[in-house]
Amino acid sequence: MGLGKKLSGAVKGLGSKVSKGTETLGKKISSVEKQAQAGIAKGVQMGQGAVRDVERGIVAASGKVGAIKQGLNQGARVIDALQATGLTSMVPGLGLGLGAISSGLKAGSGQLQQLQDVGRDSRLATGKVKNQLSTVGEKASGRVANVAGRGQMKLEKFGERSKALEAQTQEDIRNVQSAFQG
Repeated sequence: MGLGKKLSGAVKGLGSKVSKGTETLGKKISSVEKQAQAGIAKGVQMGQGAVRDVERGIVAASGKVGAIKQGLNQGARVIDALQATGLTSMVPGLGLGLGAISSGLKAGSGQLQQLQDVGRDSRLATGKVKNQLSTVGEKASGRVANVAGRGQMKLEKFGERSKALEAQTQEDIRNVQSAFQG
């Protein structure tokens, strides 16, 4: 009978250790999942912040380019108005020179417009990048949650089997004890 109690106590102790180990491992899985989720969120946030900084730079540059373009257009209009007065016909070659300057200003303005178009396209691209970052973050987060969930389920099944095995072992010990007593 002493051996039965010792065996029963050992099985209970082992069952308790398995239960505590299962619980501890479950908490660790949960902790790792939280850390991974936080890391993913932080990475997405940092990436989107960097993209926002690029966007702000593009917007600022586009505004400056717009101001320069406006100045070039205004200069060309002033030269065109000066040529229209007929004043340039009094000075030989002045009309030709001002015409060339006006054409150069207008060409520069056109090139700046192309630069602004590139800036607009870049802003559209940065918006897409932010969306893609968010999507990638969501997918990665979902995968982490899925893996952690599967790990937790397997751990719970292991814990249940362990408890069932402990109960069965205790029952076997009682049966052996009653066989010796009877």
